[in-house]
Amino acid sequence: MLKTMLTAVLAVTLVGSAHAEILPLPAEGETFWGLGNTGILCDADPCPRHGVFPIFRDGTRGRPLSSFDKPEPPLLRADDVIRSRIETAFDEDRCVVAEGHYDGEILVVRRLLGDCLPVFDAELSRPWPGRFR
Repeated sequence: MLKTMLTAVLAVTLVGSAHAEILPLPAEGETFWGLGNTGILCDADPCPRHGVFPIFRDGTRGRPLSSFDKPEPPLLRADDVIRSRIETAFDEDRCVVAEGHYDGEILVVRRLLGDCLPVFDAELSRPWPGRFR
């Protein structure tokens, strides 16, 4: 009986934590963006290996804004420290989470929240107009 109860509690905990919100609410008018490595691997180009993509509050990644690889950061309006961290993430094939919004083609970054969560295979199984490895 105790074993069954513990198993049920563990199952509920795991299911509930799969949708846990790990990011705070963004400021009004702002969105969380992943900048850098998208976690997508393809067999053929075009392939968005690097770029800008939405990050949801549970840490999962949305589709990149471009289906092409963008190895350089987008046009940015950010202070020098934030700009440097974003450029370093692109240079080192990493990803950072930024809070900001687009003003035309310029990403206005309000703040950085840290590194992106690791990508899990389930995230990459979503349909993409390319072939994955």
